[in-house]
Amino acid sequence: MLYSLQMRDMKAISQKYFEGRATEAEQVELLKWLRQKENMSAFRICRSEWEAGLKGEGMQPENQEAWYRIQDRLFSNSYEGWNRKVRIFSAFKYAALVIFMVSLGTVIFMISGKKTTIAEVETTVVADNGQISKIILPDSSIVWLNSGTTLSYSNLYSFDNRNLKLNGEAWFQVRKNKNVPMVVNCAGLFVKVTGTSFNISAYQEYGKIDVVLETGAVEIYEYPEGDPVCRLMPGELAEFTRTNRKMEVSKVNTAKYRSWKEGMVNFYNLRLEEIVFRLEKRYNQRFLIDEKIKAIPLTFTIKNESLESVLNLMSRIAPVSAVQKEELIYLNFDKNKAIRMEKRPIK
Repeated sequence: MLYSLQMRDMKAISQKYFEGRATEAEQVELLKWLRQKENMSAFRICRSEWEAGLKGEGMQPENQEAWYRIQDRLFSNSYEGWNRKVRIFSAFKYAALVIFMVSLGTVIFMISGKKTTIAEVETTVVADNGQISKIILPDSSIVWLNSGTTLSYSNLYSFDNRNLKLNGEAWFQVRKNKNVPMVVNCAGLFVKVTGTSFNISAYQEYGKIDVVLETGAVEIYEYPEGDPVCRLMPGELAEFTRTNRKMEVSKVNTAKYRSWKEGMVNFYNLRLEEIVFRLEKRYNQRFLIDEKIKAIPLTFTIKNESLESVLNLMSRIAPVSAVQKEELIYLNFDKNKAIRMEKRPIK
């Protein structure tokens, strides 16, 4: 009778775990129960019953195999495999990746409360140049990574903290948790949220950090401790210049800042050198720009166009000529085009 009662309780906790609703205490209880080998088969039966109940609606077929691997490794006795770098090759095809970083070391920490029993291990997710990728974090928060972006977090993420390190551009849809806020370290700014959707552009080799808030609330800090530099409201953009550490806040159309997820990029009155920086990430191509044209402002939109088409468009609206030499594309100032553009009648 006691055994059947325990089985019924663990089935209920397993169900909540599969749905992402299990509390930390329930997860600990489940993990302790699964330390007994005979319970693993019962757990897998629970999983099969839960999947059957989805009737094909809750999980896409392409994610089934990844789900099985994650669940089977979740209670493994080996701690070694978790220190890894995940690379996603999608070439503008959106790739979904689920990473559930609960290791044996984390379980020991939760049960004993002794941090010295485990080592903190970092996981890094990479979207290489020419790729756009989607990941689901251990707390069920969703993150889209733009080309040339890396996102890192530790094996204690969602238990002890929700700290992330970002180099590049990412769009976040954060699961709400007031007790454990998410903090994104952008190597110059710290963005703190409890549950919201927003976009950050923070390439380390670029001179600016942009934070655009869609929903919820965001606090921005220059240092982990101290007062926030500013608090954003939905529809606001915070532009932080690294050199002079100046912050400017303005109202924007947030859809333009997240359209890259669908393959669309809006360049609005951007200097040519800024545009080229983004083209290098998007097309995995190196450029060399003539000093005379770096500051030319351009406005245009692209969506899944080839690089050749983009260069042709730029040459029509600016005094620019593009020449390919081996691995480099040279953007040169075209004096004749500049003269012709000056003579164009104003419409």
